[in-house]
Amino acid sequence: MYADVTTRAMKQAIDETDRRRQLQIAFNEDNGISPVSSVRKLAGEETSTEEPTVHTEAFCENLSDLCDQITAKEQQLLEFTDTGDEQRVEDIRRQLDGLYRQFIYI
Repeated sequence: MYADVTTRAMKQAIDETDRRRQLQIAFNEDNGISPVSSVRKLAGEETSTEEPTVHTEAFCENLSDLCDQITAKEQQLLEFTDTGDEQRVEDIRRQLDGLYRQFIYI
């Protein structure tokens, strides 16, 4: 702010800003947060042109095949859930997630 005289309103605004800054600093220290400035790419920097991979080696060619695979994995998920094999359940959930994502693209 630029002025010849600091008005009461300016003083209140500056004091409030200082108060909030102190609260933020205390919060950051309590929670182990280290503030970092955002980093922008410069106009001359090259960006990654790599396309994301949607299809995996297990990509289904048609809806019928995809539905059959989803049904089979859901059955396996139920079986392993009943037996309590948590590791296998998580693996099958990840596989099902991939199959469900393929369903969106078909």
